[in-house]
Amino acid sequence: LDEGVEHVNGKVAILEERETALTERLLEMVEAQYQMLNTQVDNIHAKEVSKDANVHAFIAGVEVAQQQGDARIEAAINATRTKFELLKAREALHYAGLNEIKNAEQMKQAADVVTATTVIDTDVAELRANLTATLSSDKTNIRRELQAGWTEANDT
Repeated sequence: LDEGVEHVNGKVAILEERETALTERLLEMVEAQYQMLNTQVDNIHAKEVSKDANVHAFIAGVEVAQQQGDARIEAAINATRTKFELLKAREALHYAGLNEIKNAEQMKQAADVVTATTVIDTDVAELRANLTATLSSDKTNIRRELQAGWTEANDT
């Protein structure tokens, strides 16, 4: 029996050694698999971080381009506003000048109306006086001729 126990103990020892060796081998394989997966995860993570950095760089580029575009638009708006203000000031000067000319023309027209009215009134008064004198003279001549014709007709 001792021999059988030794024999069994020998086989158990061999099995234990094999189990230990297989366990170590299995642990090594698990460790290798773990390292491989870890490396793959690190690579994927690095790619994603790179993509993320590219996206952030793209976004930053778009933001810079937009800011530059906004600055150009704002500069164009300010330039247009300045031109508009200059045009507005120039037109105000022109308007003021035209108003002065209009006021001067209105004053001249009013003076011309007064002058024309005075000349017309003087001419009408002179014509009336001449007409009255002519009519009075003609009336006197017609009466004299009528008187002379009446006298001659009665004398005959």
